[in-house]
Amino acid sequence: MNGQEGGNSEIEVDARLSIFLVREITKRILMLGTEVDDQSILRRKLGKELHPKPNRKASCRVCLGEKLYGFYSHVTKATHGYLLHPSIPQCNADTLVCDVATGTGTWLVDLAKDLPSSALHGFDVNISQVPPKEWLPSNVSFGTLDIFKPIPENLVGKYDVVHVQLLLCVVQDHELQSVIQRLYKLLKPGGCLQWQEIDFDGAKFHKAHESLSDEKLRGLMAYQRNLGSKDPRLNPKWVDSLADAFREADLDVIGDDRKHSTGTYMPIVTDIALMSFYEMSAQMELGPGNEFRRVIQEAADEVAKAKRGVAMTVEYHIVVGQKKA
Repeated sequence: MNGQEGGNSEIEVDARLSIFLVREITKRILMLGTEVDDQSILRRKLGKELHPKPNRKASCRVCLGEKLYGFYSHVTKATHGYLLHPSIPQCNADTLVCDVATGTGTWLVDLAKDLPSSALHGFDVNISQVPPKEWLPSNVSFGTLDIFKPIPENLVGKYDVVHVQLLLCVVQDHELQSVIQRLYKLLKPGGCLQWQEIDFDGAKFHKAHESLSDEKLRGLMAYQRNLGSKDPRLNPKWVDSLADAFREADLDVIGDDRKHSTGTYMPIVTDIALMSFYEMSAQMELGPGNEFRRVIQEAADEVAKAKRGVAMTVEYHIVVGQKKA
C-alpha cells in the first residue's frame, strides 16, 4: 500500500466546496450560446483557435474546461479511494514521479500531500494553466513536453512512476500505441505507468424519482455516439482496450479498475460530462458544433429543471502497467 488511500473526509469537503464552482463554470460555458455565426466571436469567448481537427501544438482543452480538470481528480480519488494505485510499489524520498498532460497540475499538487519528500514533475505541451511556482509545494515543478514527439534524452529512463489522464479527445485509435511507447521510455526498469480515463461507452443514467425525465440526457449520449460513428475523434475505442494496449507495449498489467461514482458525486460527474461534450463541440465545424451545443443545452436544462435529480455517470477506468526490471 502507498498511504495514498486514507479516509475520504478531506475529499468530500473539497468536493462540496467545488460543487458551486463546477455548476457556475458549466453555466458560463453553456451561456456562450448555441447559435454562433462568426468563428472569430467563438474564438474570443473560448480563448483558443478552432480547428476541424485538434491542434496538437496547443493545449487540447478550452480555457474554462481546464478548471474542471481538478474536479475530475477529486472525483476519481473519491470513487477509487487513491491517487496512486495500491499495486504501485511503495514510494519514498528517492521516488521520481512524472505527470504527463498535467493540465492545471491539480493531480500532482494533491499527490504532494501524500508524498512530501518525493520529486514530482509535471509536463504538458502548454503549462500556462499551472499555478505560479511561488504557490507550489517545494517538491513540485513543471515543464513542457509533447507526447506526439520523441522523448528528450535527459528524460529517458528517469521516472519510477508516470501518470497520465484525460487524453480521450486527444489520442486517436491509431496513435495510442506510439503514445504508450513514448511514455514507456520515461520509465526506469521496474517503473509503473498509470493511465486513467473516462469511458463514455459505460455511461449509466440515474433518477432520484421515477417521475423525473432523463430523456434529453439520454438523447445527448445517443447524439454523441452517433457523431462518433462519423468522426472517430469524438468517440475513440481505445479506452476499453487500454490494458491490452499496455500488454502489447510489453508492460505487465498489475492494475485494471473500473468504477462509477455514486451518491452526491453523481451531479458533479454530470457537470464534467457536459463540459467534456462541450469541449468536443469546440473541435467541430461551426454548423455541426452549434447543433451539438444545442443538444447539450437541452440536457443541461433538463438537469436544472429536475433540480439535479437526474444524472449521468461514466465509467472511470484506471490501468497500471509495470516495465520489466
